[in-house]
Amino acid sequence: MSIKLSKRTEDEVAEQMRDGDFRDADEVIHEGMTLLRARQELREAVFKGAAEADRGELLDGDGVFKEIKARLRQAKRQRRA
Repeated sequence: MSIKLSKRTEDEVAEQMRDGDFRDADEVIHEGMTLLRARQELREAVFKGAAEADRGELLDGDGVFKEIKARLRQAKRQRRA
């Protein structure tokens, strides 16, 4: 596949490589695509949560925190064992 980048985007890719974060342009583009997928997954989760909230499918905040604390205590007990 061949792609044409704008001068601005080409400069940004080159800067990422100069900074030493990436070996080549392919790594920069791959990271960008990974972030785009993650952003899309987050967007879908937010929309799903909003729809659940609209249907009244909410969790009690205090109950959620109690469950989290209980799981943390259990995990600590298992590490000690």
